[in-house]
Amino acid sequence: MIHAEEVLRKTLQALRQQRELLQSPVHALVLGDWGVGKTTSAMKICKENSDTFYLRVPAEDITRSKLVKLVAYALRAGYRNTVEATLDLLKYTIEVKNLKPFLFVDEARYLFKRPTMLDVLKELAEDPDIGLSYIFLADKQTTKAIMHNPHSLHKRILITKELEPITEKTIKTIVEPLKLPVEPFAKIALARNWTTIDLCFVATVVAKGKMEPTEEAIAKVAQTLGR
Repeated sequence: MIHAEEVLRKTLQALRQQRELLQSPVHALVLGDWGVGKTTSAMKICKENSDTFYLRVPAEDITRSKLVKLVAYALRAGYRNTVEATLDLLKYTIEVKNLKPFLFVDEARYLFKRPTMLDVLKELAEDPDIGLSYIFLADKQTTKAIMHNPHSLHKRILITKELEPITEKTIKTIVEPLKLPVEPFAKIALARNWTTIDLCFVATVVAKGKMEPTEEAIAKVAQTLGR
């Protein structure tokens, strides 16, 4: 998760700079497999920044009204019965708090498959009283959806990053507190392209079972857990 957090922090910082330079909302896309830490890292960053918010896109089809309400709720503006009233409330909140808001959009692949939903996000970005900048979080398969569903919003995505499954620094951060050696876990985790969740599961079982943390023992636990 350390790697994901570092990438998201640097992405947010770069997006701030680009927005200031261009005097216009611009966006970013961060790709990574499930379990690399995108969600946890994004939520942590949002807690530390008053102008940065988090939205998880539902898997089911949603209407324009529903998406606008989700965005307004994510920005802690609340929502009203109609789209117009919700937008007014959102604009009021942004004005009162003097925000140039950034929104992490998790599970963004669902939106990239729906051009009409991207229309809504574009409207919210281009409205001078709202001016949202998005950091889209998605899996690597999302690039196919972008290619097959071209949209003008894509042109405003100026930063694209791809997360690695795991790094040695992340491995060290996870296994050392469990009083386990880094080397055997790193060898297997890197070879198998484990995510942070894979490593956490395996390392926790080895630690709780008080097993000798050899490569063979780690491999057996991983096999049992389907990792």
